Amino acid sequence: MIGSLMAGVLTDKIGGRLVLASLAGLSCVALLFMAAIAELNITIVGLAIVGFTYGGTIAAYPAYLSHRFGVTLGTIVYSRVFTAWAIAGLLGPYSAGILFDIFQNYQAALMFAAFGAAFSFLLIQTKASKG
Repeated sequence: MIGSLMAGVLTDKIGGRLVLASLAGLSCVALLFMAAIAELNITIVGLAIVGFTYGGTIAAYPAYLSHRFGVTLGTIVYSRVFTAWAIAGLLGPYSAGILFDIFQNYQAALMFAAFGAAFSFLLIQTKASKG
């Protein structure tokens, strides 16, 4: 909840690209730490950070897309983003379970999630550098 409130305000004040890139980068770092250091305290802090970034992301995307594409087209674009998000929400836990069955830990799933966050960060940065 704190992440969503902060991201909404920050999106209005400093822009959606910077907020979304920061959230993706922070999520990536937290996931990498959890993958590298399998300790309870790291996991608790990491999950809190990932929860914060998730809340921020879910608030920042609709605001940014509405600003970027306008209210009408922004809702259409967001419906596609939300559909992809739903598919990832279904496939992510299933894939993590498969990776757990193979490796008997969640490090590979955390690394895969970190890769996704890093890819998101790079896409946002690439788009930001083009205008």
